[in-house]
Amino acid sequence: MNIIKIIILSLISFQLSAFEDCRALQAVENNLNANDCKLTKIPDLSRFPLLEKVNLSRNQISRIENNQFEQFSLKDINLSENIIEYVDENAFRVSDLHSLDLSTNKIKMLNSNHFFGVFNIDRLTLSRNALEKLDEDLFLTTKINEMILSFNFLKIIPPRFFDHQRTLQKLILSHNQLIELRRSHFENLSDLTFLAINNNKLTLLNKDIFLKLKNLEKLYMGGNKILLLKGMFKSQSNLTFLDLKDMSLNRIRNGILGDLKSLEYLNLDNNNLKNLPDDLFELGNIKLINLKGNNLNSQTKKDLIAKFGYKSLIF
Repeated sequence: MNIIKIIILSLISFQLSAFEDCRALQAVENNLNANDCKLTKIPDLSRFPLLEKVNLSRNQISRIENNQFEQFSLKDINLSENIIEYVDENAFRVSDLHSLDLSTNKIKMLNSNHFFGVFNIDRLTLSRNALEKLDEDLFLTTKINEMILSFNFLKIIPPRFFDHQRTLQKLILSHNQLIELRRSHFENLSDLTFLAINNNKLTLLNKDIFLKLKNLEKLYMGGNKILLLKGMFKSQSNLTFLDLKDMSLNRIRNGILGDLKSLEYLNLDNNNLKNLPDDLFELGNIKLINLKGNNLNSQTKKDLIAKFGYKSLIF
């Protein structure tokens, strides 16, 4: 780094420290680290013309105003663990972001204007906010690879909400209040490899809900009360991890698990199972099955040990 760049960054660091009296402030090359500084607003970042990464987490910022990030070639914005309630519709006008973290705030509503002009986000984190509903066109112009919406208050996802997310690879909807999910939600997510819908209020899933998710590798469904598993895993030949814990299952019908030829880890912890389906014993890649908190009969345990061995089982 040349001497002029060093001088510029040193002066900027001094000015911003003086402006916010933030002892923890660090500006190193193109990264601004101002986390845990008791900031009540986003400071004037125009003093940092070379910025690519901004960390303003663990402060007391309550608002994101108009165009506060537009003039920079930012790749990472971290505003997690603040008290943000208001987000201006023109707050984000950065075309390509590696990461946008708005988790652990108090955001209740977002609409399509908030992300208009943001064309790509590799990782978007909106977990631990107060979101109750989602605008169907929220990400109409934005392609996202990882979307994290966990620990909100979502009850329903608009049917075509993910229609424009064909590149989405990781989707976390866990720890909401979802009462329904449909095949249409996942119809265009053929690149999805990780899906978490655990700890919601789902009671029924149609058997074709995951039909288009042929590249899915990890699926978390536990913590719902889906008492009956239909033949919903027919397309999941690449699935290696399946979580079905805490679902009050008392039976898994034969033919439900038989298509999971790549399955390595199966979590059935804390259900009401006494027997297991025959097709489970046909799976040849199993490394671990968690069966704690069930009521398996002695013969089923013996059969499991004979097939998979002690090291692959948790009772």
